[in-house]
Amino acid sequence: MAEAESVLWDYTRYATTAPDELTTITMLMAAPPAPFIPAEKQGTPVVAIMVCYVGDLAEGERVVAPLRTLGTPIADVIAPMPYPVLFAFAEEATIRGLDQYVRSMFMKEMSDDVVHIIAKDAVPIISPATIVQIRILGGAMGRVSVDATAFAHRDKQAMVSVFNTGPRSADNEGHEVLAEQVWETLKPYGDGVYVNFLANEGGERVHEAYSVATYERLAALKKRYDPDNLFHLNQNIGPARTGWLSLK
Repeated sequence: MAEAESVLWDYTRYATTAPDELTTITMLMAAPPAPFIPAEKQGTPVVAIMVCYVGDLAEGERVVAPLRTLGTPIADVIAPMPYPVLFAFAEEATIRGLDQYVRSMFMKEMSDDVVHIIAKDAVPIISPATIVQIRILGGAMGRVSVDATAFAHRDKQAMVSVFNTGPRSADNEGHEVLAEQVWETLKPYGDGVYVNFLANEGGERVHEAYSVATYERLAALKKRYDPDNLFHLNQNIGPARTGWLSLK
């Protein structure tokens, strides 16, 4: 856990200052049964850093190099690849009927307390079904005005998500309970949520996906184009005349 905390903190500091061409996602996860993972490490908790550098290859190698020294690597499969191949990593999430638990939140900052909680509470509950994901934000996204689009959380330093995926079973339900506990511990540090990472969490959480001004603007648009709220099977914003509605 101590090494995980050190890696996460060093990663946060580096990713916060990275150039726009570099995007990273860091995950606390169980090492998969892949041929490039040593057999004795498979199934054990690891910190995995996914990178996407869009730019000159030699410069990309230089930019990525510090990430390779954050801890003791057990595998390094960073290599040039066609951009569309990146989407294969999220292909499982598109499977219809997949039983997936997700809790997510934005963080104003990845403080020492947040990093410590993730390392202390999340590492012990990691399983093949449970992943804790950290995305350091900023860059070009943070330089767009908060009222330019419906997405208004452009001032946040990070997004932290807890995923639990797998068939419904007593064992997996237990993992889900543990994942919920980690999310509840982190919740006081959260500030808003990404609407695409919302489960059926109620209308109040839908409000948290937007600033007050943005929500009111979207509710006015809803009133104009869908006053009867026909399209409500979503993270619903009700027409302005009725205010917001709970999810159905």
